[in-house]
Amino acid sequence: MNFYQAIKRLVPLVLLVGISTAGWAQCGLMYEVPLVTKVQESGLVVEGKVISQTPFWNANQTKIYTRNVIEVYKVFKGTLPPLSADAVKNAPRTVTIITEGGRIGNEWHKVHPNVDFNEGHIGVMLLKASRYPVSHTGNPLQRKSDEYEVVASKQGFLKYDIYHNTASDVFHHYTDINVDVYQTIENLVGQPYQNVKNFNIHTLGNPIGASRSTPVISSFSPDTVAAGGAFDTLAINGTDFDT
Repeated sequence: MNFYQAIKRLVPLVLLVGISTAGWAQCGLMYEVPLVTKVQESGLVVEGKVISQTPFWNANQTKIYTRNVIEVYKVFKGTLPPLSADAVKNAPRTVTIITEGGRIGNEWHKVHPNVDFNEGHIGVMLLKASRYPVSHTGNPLQRKSDEYEVVASKQGFLKYDIYHNTASDVFHHYTDINVDVYQTIENLVGQPYQNVKNFNIHTLGNPIGASRSTPVISSFSPDTVAAGGAFDTLAINGTDFDT
């Protein structure tokens, strides 16, 4: 067999391996679920903040889940679970979202693709009734019907960037929360949102567009440093530096 014949036999094999690999990769891709579909599939759509996370085992201790408590700011669709009889007066309204995975001791379960909440995250959550085990809170009144999961996995969380007044999910970047998120979802639902707690994206952090003074540098100290002075300290003097 000469070199040319060997190459002719090798090329189809390489192509076959390439096609097979591409097929497996395609199976692992996440396909976009349009926002209109996610809203339609949601029983509850809220804006809120993750205020606590508690991992727990399922009954057989084979899988770890995480109970995420969300403080609700706005409701775009659906009705919040009723307050329990022993609820503290003026306590924040919350919903519970169950996600797959979590860490208990040295055991850590990571699920892909999966919504990745962290305490402090703010955004819009598109939710449906949870199909996961009920979380164990120690409250005998805890009901599975009061727990939710995110629609379309991680695509069901529109995470805010409070410093830029933007939001994003896996496939989209929303350049203006008021227009691209609030108004769009209101139009899809066909009604204005209900305000649960006063929340204004423009009052958080230090958003772009906020009034800021221009820093002014007046001097450096010392004026000169020796070449190679790796441990020299340079002081910059001036006004209106952010801290």
